[in-house]
Amino acid sequence: MTLARKSTRLLATGAAIICLGAGLSAQSRDDAAPSAAALSAEVRELRAEIRGLREDLTREAAVVRQTQLFIVSLSIQQERVATLDRQHAIVAEQLARVVADRSATQTRLSEIDRDFSGASTQAREAARSQLQSVLGQQLASEQQLIAQEGDLARSLAAEQDRLADMDHRLEQMAGTAR
Repeated sequence: MTLARKSTRLLATGAAIICLGAGLSAQSRDDAAPSAAALSAEVRELRAEIRGLREDLTREAAVVRQTQLFIVSLSIQQERVATLDRQHAIVAEQLARVVADRSATQTRLSEIDRDFSGASTQAREAARSQLQSVLGQQLASEQQLIAQEGDLARSLAAEQDRLADMDHRLEQMAGTAR
């Protein structure tokens, strides 16, 4: 074998070794890197997880909105109860005054004969008639206020029950949120 042939053969062997090394290197890189199918599966998993997180966020946002609306409703209900309570107190106070005035009018009416002992019968009857008219008005006012107080008491009780139910539901919502 000549030197030229030996060097060509050596060169060919070197090139073959280099090509073989390059091929092995590329294959080992392919083995180390995940395949396209594995990458695709991982991407699908990540997308599914992101979708799940978005759904969770959407549900949580809806719960927050519902809770906020419920708290506003609760506040309105508390105000309604407070308003009815004030109205009930005012009517109860008016009723107490009317009852006291009626009682005083009845007392004056029962004492009319004594107070008008020296006066004419006509003056006494005029005073009696005037007091009876006032007493009639007071009795009508008293009956109206009694009815109004009863209505307010029933409304107040119903609204307080509604408020208690709302408080209970809020406690349940807080318990589920934990």
